[in-house]
Amino acid sequence: MPGTFSLVLHAHMPYVKKQGRWPHGEEWLYEVMADTYIPLLDTLNQLVNNGIMPKITISISPVLLEQLADAYIKEMFEEYLKERIDLAEGDVKRFQRKKEYQKLAQFYVDHYTNILESFRRYNRDLPGAFRELQDMGAIEVLTSAATHAYLPLLLNDEWVYFQIKVGVETYRKFFKRRPRGIWIPEMAYRPRGHWKGPLGEEKSRRGIEEILEDLGLEFFFVDAHAIEGRRIRTLFSGGETVENDPNWIPRGSVYNSYKVKGSSIVVIGRNMETSLQVWSRDVGYPGDPWYREFHKIDNVSGMHYWRVTSKEIPLEGKKVYNPEMAMERVRVHAEHFSNLIRNLLRDKNESSIIMSPYDAELFGHWWFEGIKWIELVIRRLHDDDIVTLRTVSEYIDAYPPVDEIDLPESSWGYGGKHMTWWNDKTLDYWRKEYDAEKKALDLRTYIRYKNGKKRYIVQALRELLILQSSDWAFLIFTNQAPDYAEERYNKHYSRFLQLYLAVIDNKEISNNDVFSEDTVFDNEVIEDALLSI
Repeated sequence: MPGTFSLVLHAHMPYVKKQGRWPHGEEWLYEVMADTYIPLLDTLNQLVNNGIMPKITISISPVLLEQLADAYIKEMFEEYLKERIDLAEGDVKRFQRKKEYQKLAQFYVDHYTNILESFRRYNRDLPGAFRELQDMGAIEVLTSAATHAYLPLLLNDEWVYFQIKVGVETYRKFFKRRPRGIWIPEMAYRPRGHWKGPLGEEKSRRGIEEILEDLGLEFFFVDAHAIEGRRIRTLFSGGETVENDPNWIPRGSVYNSYKVKGSSIVVIGRNMETSLQVWSRDVGYPGDPWYREFHKIDNVSGMHYWRVTSKEIPLEGKKVYNPEMAMERVRVHAEHFSNLIRNLLRDKNESSIIMSPYDAELFGHWWFEGIKWIELVIRRLHDDDIVTLRTVSEYIDAYPPVDEIDLPESSWGYGGKHMTWWNDKTLDYWRKEYDAEKKALDLRTYIRYKNGKKRYIVQALRELLILQSSDWAFLIFTNQAPDYAEERYNKHYSRFLQLYLAVIDNKEISNNDVFSEDTVFDNEVIEDALLSI
């Protein structure tokens, strides 16, 4: 009997509206809109038009949803696409004596023109386009924590609840239904129990599943080692590390779903055999010599004209990209992956699942050919005699879990726990975040008094939400953009303090810049979440 394959994508971008453009800021969002989200929507709709329900599951972080729906972001995205088209057209003229490059330049003219046409065809409403696919049963959309906070390290249960509550209500706003599942940011889980915090705090805390249960959610995901135990396989910085930790004990199989012990919440673990094929550029498909090289760009237009060639060759030695040869490799890799799924499920029972989760932005943006790979995998597994494509909710409905599991603290970060976000480089960040958390609890009293400072309180909570984003600690630890991350968290902490003190001291604020983020999350959603914790 067929087992289940569930492809799970997680789409997230931090809040970048008017927070810089290049090299850090809005450009991040426009790139993934053009490279990932719109090509993915085009592919999913094409499959549906061909009579194939893709059945992928995609979580979209609430802060990303709000930005995709923002009028300013939409306008600036169109300008970004027009700029890309103009730059590529300039390259067509510039490369008249380099025909290979000129052909690629025209390829990019056509590519960005098609993206612009698709954006307008979706009425510039990407959340609405995903909603239509969900409403017809082609995909399932999940929620996440409001701004992708690293939940196990938040100081107070109240703000874990607040992050998820805002996430749930923002989902309702965009998708007109309740979310059934949630992508816990960074697959980061913590159980109920006594907690000794990284800065010396000690307290008893609820398990994350208890908070999910309170908010009507049904399932989430963890990394493989949280279920299988002992062998911690971490895909990080372009490679794989394998560690044996005697404190990890085997608990179950990633081919099954479980109820978290003492709750109704379902958990499913990441399948590592399939993750290894895709996740890492160095050990997976994206490192193929014929695929487009992400890191080398033209110094005039910013276009990508080169292929990976070899991982050992420096950027200056890369050869010219050939889209036709790259598509040949996509077909080979899609067939290999489909056969891997079939072989892994061949000897399993019909209630088995392979849940393969990836950051959505890996496809199309980092791995340019990745969206086409998704399409071909879905086409190959559609109506397969061994594999059934299902969304995660469809799988749980078909095969409700029988067994319970007791989960350890874990994440899919380096070392399997919290080190990616909690380390010597991020101490200042967490000191400020914890200070803001403690102060923000006072705001519940003031909003009940209705002392005329509701706008200040709601805005302070917006700043707290943005401050809590896991992206700042991640960018510092990975050294991708540490100065930008430090600037961002300091700015949001400073604004929070200014608003908090204005509420406590009943003073007015003359600096309108403090309210520049007032389009992120509805006032009513934030107020209701605060009053309900």
